[in-house]
Amino acid sequence: MACRIVQVSDCHLVSDLDKTSYNDINPYQSLKAVLQSAANESPDILLLTGDISGDDSVQSYQYLKLLLREPYVPKVIRIIPGNHDVPDLMREELGEDICRFDGYEDLGRWRIHYMNSKHEGTLGHVSKERLQAFQNDVLELPRAHHLAVVHHHPLDTNSWMDKHEWTNRDKFLQLMHYLPRPVRVLYGHIHQARSRTFSGQEYYACPSSCWQWELQDEFGVSNEAPGYRVMELGDDGEWLTWVNRVPL
Repeated sequence: MACRIVQVSDCHLVSDLDKTSYNDINPYQSLKAVLQSAANESPDILLLTGDISGDDSVQSYQYLKLLLREPYVPKVIRIIPGNHDVPDLMREELGEDICRFDGYEDLGRWRIHYMNSKHEGTLGHVSKERLQAFQNDVLELPRAHHLAVVHHHPLDTNSWMDKHEWTNRDKFLQLMHYLPRPVRVLYGHIHQARSRTFSGQEYYACPSSCWQWELQDEFGVSNEAPGYRVMELGDDGEWLTWVNRVPL
């Protein structure tokens, strides 16, 4: 059974629906356009990888909830927190059934691992206990196919974004290096699409649903359009992925 997942990240919704920011992009309207475009891919699952909110407001999660009720949005939705998110508000407004801060779920012969990297300010951290549980959950099903989902970037960008790092990513990368099975890693946070192989494992970043960063020495905003990542998962481990951009 093939499964198609759409990843959307770094929505940065705010309490003021009319507010625009970088490149005059309104995050609510751009997220709506991204979700409408993603519907053309006929996804089975919508995966949001953090920074739903841009201002810690209750309204930001309520606006997302309105968008998720649109008929073109998949019925199965999973959300992990980012550094700008408030986990308690996420749970309260979006529901325990779609929020994932820990653990895993099995999808056919795939096991999807969820990691909470919310820490201090813009920094990320995944607890030692969660990393150990992740390792155990991979080893428990050595013949399965594995997908790890986290907000913060596990690999350097060689840019200003590395100041907003995953503080114990070295522990995660060491663990990944010694796992006997491939584990593909999905993340957001850097507001750009990236794909890279490191120590034999594959890492994929998702663009933001609003503004895109220039990954350079100093802060900068790219003129690239908002986007999302699509993944096709097959029971025999087949993997296809691509990024779609949504001109506004």
